[in-house]
Amino acid sequence: MDNNIKIDEENKLGSVVKYYRKKKKINSQELSKSLGKSGAYISQIENGHNKNPDYNTLLELFRKLGIAEENLEMYLEALGFKSPEKIAAEKAAEEAWIEQEIELMNDPEYQKHLLEQAEAIRIQEEHASYDEMINKKINEIKNDLDWYYTINPSEFGTVIENLHKLMLSMGDSPDNFRFLVSLFRKDITKFNKDAKEHVISALKEGYEKSNTGWGERPSW
Repeated sequence: MDNNIKIDEENKLGSVVKYYRKKKKINSQELSKSLGKSGAYISQIENGHNKNPDYNTLLELFRKLGIAEENLEMYLEALGFKSPEKIAAEKAAEEAWIEQEIELMNDPEYQKHLLEQAEAIRIQEEHASYDEMINKKINEIKNDLDWYYTINPSEFGTVIENLHKLMLSMGDSPDNFRFLVSLFRKDITKFNKDAKEHVISALKEGYEKSNTGWGERPSW
């Protein structure tokens, strides 16, 4: 399409016809009659009073306006006009698609597939949400460890060091992995004082049995 055309968005067809007619220096009445129409036919298109002319008439009109034969259908489609054959083909394709969808919706195997797909998406979204929450918690733990280390670096530094050793050892020691998971599977902040003392006592006994030594107990 010629880049010099000033398109009226409310009357694209009229704008294009008028441009090419003037470019070809054709009288609107003569052009109308050459199409076998009344003398006002082209003026009505150009003025926007006839926005739905016959498709075959448009083909012939644009031939007379100098549009190459191989570009006619593409040109008209760009202006919002499709050939009856293309409209029929698109309608048939849509009807075939609807018929296929109805058959699929009545197919138990397809229904099962849809349910499995929906469940897979749900699990994926759940995992994504869980991963986001875990990553947030990891950052919070890091910030908390940094903060407590600034308060008491000598004592809390040992805690961080031993926690780090435990984390590193889990790759080679499944027992250490299970130990950490078991220790924190429950929310130990909800333990009362007696329960916490019981846990500390059990840990101390475990150290003594392993001949590792308990060392100094934390002061806070």
